[in-house]
Amino acid sequence: MISGRDNFVNKHRHCNKWYSYATRSRLEPIKKVARILKWHLDNLLNYFGHQIINAGSEGMNSKFQTLKSNARGFRSFEGGGGAGPAYSSTAEALGMEPEPSH
Repeated sequence: MISGRDNFVNKHRHCNKWYSYATRSRLEPIKKVARILKWHLDNLLNYFGHQIINAGSEGMNSKFQTLKSNARGFRSFEGGGGAGPAYSSTAEALGMEPEPSH
């Protein structure tokens, strides 16, 4: 049985062989694609080996950026009677139910 590391090395070797052929091509677009793939080769092989992407963390980062943007100009959440506009808009951005005002 081939271990995960050996399989990774074999795929890396295969891609390097293809890169060698592609860079000797007389077609400049093929050479350009070969250079781009070579630059990102480790990340590409990791994706195909594990099938993990960072879309979830990018989505959460987007929510945090929205939260920060909506909270600009407010010094605190307590500024004037219950859940202020900063809290309400950020709670909506995160998909949460805002707390009722007292």
